[in-house]
Amino acid sequence: MAAMMYAKRLCCLSRCAGIAISVLLVTACGRAAPEPDAPDEEPLARVGDTQILESDFAFEIERRQATGRPIGDTATVLQELIEREVMIQAAHASGVKDDPAVQRDLENQLMVKWLDQSLHARRDQVTVSDETLRAVYEDRISEFTRHAMNRLAILYRRLSSMDPDETVQELVDALNEALTLYFEDPAEATQNGRIPGFGTIAAEHSEHQVSRYRGGDLGWIRADAENSSWPVELVQVGHALEVGAVSDVMHLEDGLYVIMKIDHRPPQITPFEEAAISLRRRIIREKQEAVTDEFMAQLLQAADVEINEEQAARLAIPRAVAPEEPRLRPRDEVITLPSAP
Repeated sequence: MAAMMYAKRLCCLSRCAGIAISVLLVTACGRAAPEPDAPDEEPLARVGDTQILESDFAFEIERRQATGRPIGDTATVLQELIEREVMIQAAHASGVKDDPAVQRDLENQLMVKWLDQSLHARRDQVTVSDETLRAVYEDRISEFTRHAMNRLAILYRRLSSMDPDETVQELVDALNEALTLYFEDPAEATQNGRIPGFGTIAAEHSEHQVSRYRGGDLGWIRADAENSSWPVELVQVGHALEVGAVSDVMHLEDGLYVIMKIDHRPPQITPFEEAAISLRRRIIREKQEAVTDEFMAQLLQAADVEINEEQAARLAIPRAVAPEEPRLRPRDEVITLPSAP
């Protein structure tokens, strides 16, 4: 993974190298520098000791055609080759190539070209057969299975550990009375199904502020009781109910509960045909990452690397310097503009 990220950084650097790098990197176009005295070709032009040959001209035409650049006439192309060589020689003479930042950019371009021909070529060869795809799908079938879900609703009354038994019993009786009202006419309580769960009974008899005005509805909760903020016992009882059934009053951690199962959604498996496209991309990406890891491991194993552990332990990242706050001009400050000449 680290190698892949490094390769991506190199690709990014190569795109940002700019004109200076193109000038300095004489071999960037994919050819070797022409021999100063090529015996079989008459030079088209000479810049100092460097000859510009017909093969250079042909290479430039091929390069422009490959990249979709306009070609122009022969005189213009030759003039641009001459100008390019003049700039290259001037850049070499200036010493700009010895600048550490320029050296780093040149090295990065070389590494990108090499990675294109080595690592990236290997990564591009990664494929996944239909048989492998099917086997991985079956092995990871849980990833393509939507969990069974239940839609639950509650009535809730808050309790404190300091409440006497008489108070607890009064609240239990109040919840049982609420259930009686609900079962006497569920259609009336839910306004013919427009309000889910316990309907208006929750608004009048529940103290859970979020759900009481929507019939006590808690929404869809996974049937395995995982990832739920509700007491585990409450959720387990709710999941065990039949659709439409209601539990007895339960005394749990922070109060009294009654729970109803409003609806049930069975587990669903995404068919292989639907999962295949994204799964194939994922497997290819995983295999490419493995190729990258192996590639870098082989490079490091073959290289002669030695780390000065004692000196490396003293390294430290300098603290970032906070930028200075901009100076705000006082309202009464007068700005004097320069007078026109």
